[in-house]
Amino acid sequence: MDLHEIYKNNKDYIIGSDFEKINSFQKRLINSYILDNKTLKKNESTKHIDKRIINNFSFFLKNSRPVIEDSKTNEKLYPNIIIKNGNEYILNDLGEKEAIFESLYFNKNSLYDLYEKYKNTFFEDYLVNLNSVLLNSSFKLEIKENIEKKIHLSHIIDENKTTVYAKNFFKVKKNSKLILIENFDINLKSNSNIVNYFELEPGSEVLHYVLQNNTKDADLQFSSHTNCQASSSFKQFVFNTCQSSVRNHHYVDLLGQKSIANLSGVFFASDNQIIDNKTTIKHASPDCTSNQNYQAIVKDNAKGSYLSKTHVDSVAQKTEGYQLSKGILLSPNAYFHSKPELKIYADDVKCSHGSIIGPFDESLLFYFRSRGINLNTAKSFLIKSFIINLLDDISNFQFKKNVNRLVDNWLLLHIN
Repeated sequence: MDLHEIYKNNKDYIIGSDFEKINSFQKRLINSYILDNKTLKKNESTKHIDKRIINNFSFFLKNSRPVIEDSKTNEKLYPNIIIKNGNEYILNDLGEKEAIFESLYFNKNSLYDLYEKYKNTFFEDYLVNLNSVLLNSSFKLEIKENIEKKIHLSHIIDENKTTVYAKNFFKVKKNSKLILIENFDINLKSNSNIVNYFELEPGSEVLHYVLQNNTKDADLQFSSHTNCQASSSFKQFVFNTCQSSVRNHHYVDLLGQKSIANLSGVFFASDNQIIDNKTTIKHASPDCTSNQNYQAIVKDNAKGSYLSKTHVDSVAQKTEGYQLSKGILLSPNAYFHSKPELKIYADDVKCSHGSIIGPFDESLLFYFRSRGINLNTAKSFLIKSFIINLLDDISNFQFKKNVNRLVDNWLLLHIN
């Protein structure tokens, strides 16, 4: 079954299919969604992913009309937002004076305006285009001016064979700070294709912590695009111990002077997993700073990839842009592909990139063994020391505690 037929058969469940402007936009994307083997190998959005997820339309959400429940409790429970099966929102302690939440299912004009605004942000990203075509979940969250707000967002699927195609929009107004903790912990057969858009006004700040811990049959494609205005700051950390196939693609445009972006992540891969990561930061204004840093631990027949790109426009003088990737290969057949890339069109910049991939340093293992420490304990210690620089940079205590717990669980299962 091709995408035209899928769209036709599921129009009643696709947001915007009954709204002429969005419907026309979706149909244009469908006509461009032609994938042959040559395209799959050349296009950066598909060349390193698990190919079976591209045309996997065997699951589908049967109702995109959202149910919104405002949880009334005196306790400050977390998460603040629970999204169940893509179409049920449970809200708790958002605070009307601090944040405005809106389901875009009920506001097609606003959704179309956002389609138009961001239509060129991902260009030839086939999975983001697929998200736009089969959209069945969408909300907008606005943080008001001069506010500091922490929000815990949890994605839950409790219906087997569910697919969620979601677009979520976050706007952080002037001089505000959003700490967003986003959690994927799905254990049913499903597929989630989530695209987040962040709009940071001047002087605003976002800390985005993402925890991905899906089980084997819960595939995940997670993308984001962020616009940073003057003196704003976006910091994202993605931690992945999923047992399924995962794609993380994240983009930032530094549009205003003295804006900052930091994109980092740690992922563990084992068995026959395919984990694809890509980060891109575009410097479009002077005096901006960026860092991209991903680290991988790969075992068995798993395949991991990390593509990082820094683009510096000719007007973006005084840029600082740094890239680094590291990978530990725990098995002879484990594979990690790293490709750092710099495109610099300005002449007054400080930019660098680096990549280190390989097995354990045998001399370090020998050092531990010679002091009576067994091999598995030595390997676990070295893995923890390998990623500690990124984990130490996590400022949220509860998130860091959960990450350390998942690291310990993974090591207990896989280092033997």
